[in-house]
Amino acid sequence: MKRKNKIIVSLLVIAILLLQLVFLIYVKYTNQQLVLSDFNFFNIGNIFSFFTFLIIIIGIIFQSLLKKSSITITNIMLFTALLTLLIASAYYSTTIQLPFNKIYFLGQDGNKLFIGLLFALYLFSSFTFASYVWFGVLQNRSLILLRSIVSSILISFIFVLFSFYYVSSSDPKIDDETFKKDENNLAVVLGAAVWSINQPSPTLASRVDKALQLLDSSLVGRIQLTGSNAPGELSEAEVAFRYAVSKNADSSKFLIEKKTTTTNEQILFIRQNLMSKETVSKIIIVSDKYHLVRIEEISKFNNLSISAIPSDLRLSVESDMYYRLRESIGLLFFWFFAI
Repeated sequence: MKRKNKIIVSLLVIAILLLQLVFLIYVKYTNQQLVLSDFNFFNIGNIFSFFTFLIIIIGIIFQSLLKKSSITITNIMLFTALLTLLIASAYYSTTIQLPFNKIYFLGQDGNKLFIGLLFALYLFSSFTFASYVWFGVLQNRSLILLRSIVSSILISFIFVLFSFYYVSSSDPKIDDETFKKDENNLAVVLGAAVWSINQPSPTLASRVDKALQLLDSSLVGRIQLTGSNAPGELSEAEVAFRYAVSKNADSSKFLIEKKTTTTNEQILFIRQNLMSKETVSKIIIVSDKYHLVRIEEISKFNNLSISAIPSDLRLSVESDMYYRLRESIGLLFFWFFAI
C-alpha cells in the first residue's frame, strides 16, 4: 500500500478507535444507569481505558510513518473490526434476555457469565492489539501474533496483581465506634450464598450478625436486607430475615428486597430507592472485609456517599486468598466495564 493511502487508512482506524472509546464510556455509564454528564476522567477504570486506547493509537501513528513494517495495515483493520464486533456484542448481550439463566457457576448465573466472557474477550483482544502494533513498531518480525498473545496474557496478569494489591492494601479500617447513634441510620446487608434447605451460609449469617449488632447498639434504626435467589431456593433476603428473627430480632425493623443478584445491582438499588429517602440519615453497608473495596469503588463511580462496615467473618488463609482473588477480578471488570 502506498504511504499516502496507508496514512489515510491509519487515520480512519484511529477515528474508529476514538469512537469505540466513546462507546465504551457510554456502555460503562449505561451499565450503571448513569448518563455521560456523570463522566469523571479520574475514576481508575476511565484512566485505564483511556491509556489502553492511547497506547494503541500512538502505536498506529508510528506504524503509519514507517517506510517498512513487519505488520500490515490490513491486520490493523482486522483487529479494529474484531474489537468493534466484541464490544458491540457485549453491549447488545446486556440489552436482551439470554437463554443461560438456569446455569449457575460460582454463584453467578449463565447470562452474567456469558456477558462477562464477551467483555473479557474484548479486553484481552485490546491488550493483544496494543502488543501487536508495538511489536510492529519495534520491527519484530518473527511470530508476532503469538508473541502478542503471550504479551496480552502477561499484561492481564499484571492488572490482576495490581487489583489484588489494591483490594488487599485498601482494607477499610472501620468499626462500630466510627458511627454515631441515630435511629434514622439504615444498615444495608448485601446478599450472600444460601445453602441447602434454605440455610444462610456463614458469609450471609455473619453479615446479618453484624447488622444486628448495629441495631442492638442503636447505631441504626432499621436493616435493609437484599438479594435474590437461585431456582428452588428462598431469596437471600428472605433467608437472612428468617435467620435474624431466629435470633429474636424485632421483625418490624427489617426491610426486604429480593430482586437484585449482584453487588452492582444492590448499589443501584441503594442509589435509586434509599438515598433519596428523607427518613434516612446515613446508609451503612454491611458486607465482608474483602468485599468492601469493590463496594466503595462502585459507590464512588455512582457518586454515592455511603459508609461500609465489615462483618466479623473469619476465613482460613486459603479461603481468604480465594475471595480476595475473586474480588480482584470482579474489581477489574468493574473498572473497565462497570459490570
